[in-house]
Amino acid sequence: MSAKLEKLEKLAAKGKGAKIIKFLTNKDPEVVKDAIAALGKCGGEDAINALTGLCQGNNKETKIAAIKALANCGGTYSVTQISNDFIKEQDPDLKKAMSETLDTIRKRLKAAE
Repeated sequence: MSAKLEKLEKLAAKGKGAKIIKFLTNKDPEVVKDAIAALGKCGGEDAINALTGLCQGNNKETKIAAIKALANCGGTYSVTQISNDFIKEQDPDLKKAMSETLDTIRKRLKAAE
């Protein structure tokens, strides 16, 4: 395990989303991917906002990773955002990731009722 991945996992376990967000600008795409996953584990408003923002980007792999990370921590706001994007999206890979994430979030929200 790389030192950065280990640090990201520790930050996620402590709920330090704001510190994880700093890794999203790293030049190494693997570090960015790991930071996105860590934000999904971390949860919280900062993490959800950052992930939702990444869902609006141009990089397909980053968007898919952010959408999947939201499955772990997203709430009703995420459902609204992803649902709106789903209607407009043409890419089948993105639509699939969005659909799976929406199902996961909705099930988690329903179970919490």
